[in-house]
Amino acid sequence: MKSETKRLSDIEFASAFPIAGTVPGWRFRVREVSAGVYECEGSDEFGRRISRKSTDPARIVSECEKDARQLLSATNRGT
Repeated sequence: MKSETKRLSDIEFASAFPIAGTVPGWRFRVREVSAGVYECEGSDEFGRRISRKSTDPARIVSECEKDARQLLSATNRGT
């Protein structure tokens, strides 16, 4: 059963996910969740989310961008 997802406004979206990456329609944020452990969360404007944890904050956004591209590719094949 599918449920309707509320679309975030542009302001809400940019505020919650301040990093505009290289994946169209996706934004990201990085937080230190424990000493030396970082979590990157990505979201699109419809609320789909991905996340990764790593000790390397310099690489974590690019890893999430890769995941977002794979999700986009998978969902485009399904339509």
